Amino acid sequence: MIQLNQALPRPQITFYLHLPPAALIERLQKRDGLVLKYEEKRSFIEKVYEGYQLLSEIDERFIVIDGTASVSLIHNQIRHHIDKTCFDNK
Repeated sequence: MIQLNQALPRPQITFYLHLPPAALIERLQKRDGLVLKYEEKRSFIEKVYEGYQLLSEIDERFIVIDGTASVSLIHNQIRHHIDKTCFDNK
């Protein structure tokens, strides 16, 4: 994933909504009602999760947000980081 992103412009800030694979699969199943569809993709989901975990640890631009929090709290945290990153330095 890191190699794929090297050719792309680097954003000033990146938000990573952290959600463990089991919680993601549970949400997908509730939304779609398809248990087996996502269980079969568990290994793929876990690999993607591990990739983003690694990126969040090595790239200081990654801001980790708890994906299990309420929509309102997630919104407020993202807004705070945008304000801090984009407007505090001017």
